[in-house]
Amino acid sequence: MAREDSAHDGERVLRVPSGAGPDVARNVPTASLNSSNGDLARFSASFKIFGHLAEARDTEIGRLVSTSFTARDMLLITEAFGWPQLQFIGYSYGSVLGLVFATMFPDRVGRIVVDGIVDLDDYFVGAWSNNLRDADKEIDLVSKACSLSPTHCMLYEPSGPLVRARIERILGNLYKDPLVVFDSDASLNTRYGIVDYGSAKLLLLKMLYSPYALFPITANAFAAAEKGDGRPLFNLLYPRGMAGSEWRCKADRDPSDDEVPVLLSMEALGGIACGDAPPKMSTLGDTWFPHTLCAGWKMQATESFRGPFGGNTSHPVLVVGNTADPVTPLWSAEKMARGFSSAVVLTQDSIGHASISAVSPCTFHHIIQYLHEGTLPPEGTVCNIVTSIFPPEDDVVAAVTATLSVAEQRLISPLQELVRKVKLPTLAHLPLFG
Repeated sequence: MAREDSAHDGERVLRVPSGAGPDVARNVPTASLNSSNGDLARFSASFKIFGHLAEARDTEIGRLVSTSFTARDMLLITEAFGWPQLQFIGYSYGSVLGLVFATMFPDRVGRIVVDGIVDLDDYFVGAWSNNLRDADKEIDLVSKACSLSPTHCMLYEPSGPLVRARIERILGNLYKDPLVVFDSDASLNTRYGIVDYGSAKLLLLKMLYSPYALFPITANAFAAAEKGDGRPLFNLLYPRGMAGSEWRCKADRDPSDDEVPVLLSMEALGGIACGDAPPKMSTLGDTWFPHTLCAGWKMQATESFRGPFGGNTSHPVLVVGNTADPVTPLWSAEKMARGFSSAVVLTQDSIGHASISAVSPCTFHHIIQYLHEGTLPPEGTVCNIVTSIFPPEDDVVAAVTATLSVAEQRLISPLQELVRKVKLPTLAHLPLFG
């Protein structure tokens, strides 16, 4: 959902958060396509049913769902408010919107900030082949952080590779022997379910989106699972508890339950991404999770602009990327920026999805300066952060903080609080990106 935020001297900024919103709940076979030999086929079949249902129930709206149409809506919003040009901040899928708008309407670009950049060429052919370029790099970095914090990381080992090997070993044990959770309290509230390889691995991926907030509690839960206690992982996966949803009769279920392994946001994402991509993909297309999403999608948008992307915009675009983003790598930011005249890449030296996963007064300053004054950071600017996964053993964060101005230091506390408030979503709300 887009929001209109105040910028400066009466200007307005259209801000689009990452991802796509949930629609109707849908059971899916598993959270991982590698949990058993038949998972890929079952997952593909479930989305073929989804495609048939969407087509059968469509009232012509489905063919109007595409990034191109949304870009045109953004132009209409701009004109309706009497703005000469678009002021826009987009994260993750919001970067797709921002860059498509800049390509389609280059003379209507005011200030556009895109953060957590998707490779548009890859996205619009339905390939999804470049998203995970830095995911393993990030796992290595959180593992290294754990190895430097023996008193705070419950998965501590003396080196990063050993921490990662321990995580893989725990996942392997869950693959062979899922943990059963059956927990009753004094008020007879019973929570029960299964923690398996697929759900734990998908949780690990989601943790990488906001590792500074989420890795410590995820590490604690994995350490408990290693000892045979699946409750901490179960509580992260299903905060209100599964409450026996998989075993209860349909009539007995609370319609508000969303604890079963569903991926609500994927219906919305499917309607957009599958309509954006061409109807025919490689015969290998179903071998990876996002491709399977479009396996049975039949409705193609009546307009889907698929490039080439770039152009000579009326004002240069500010492109922001992290050094290790699990689903929108810095490589994509650098690639897409090359297509737009005078665009600049601002690099944040951090892990996690988009710059908002950590606190950087430097990044915040450059974005605000660009929105207010149109001033871009110098080429090659790299911003440090003042966020750590565990209390820093060597006071690196304190050293960086000491170099900040008084005004910048005042920003740190509220921004750090925002990062700390990030929560692990249930499996019902795990997007592919954003």
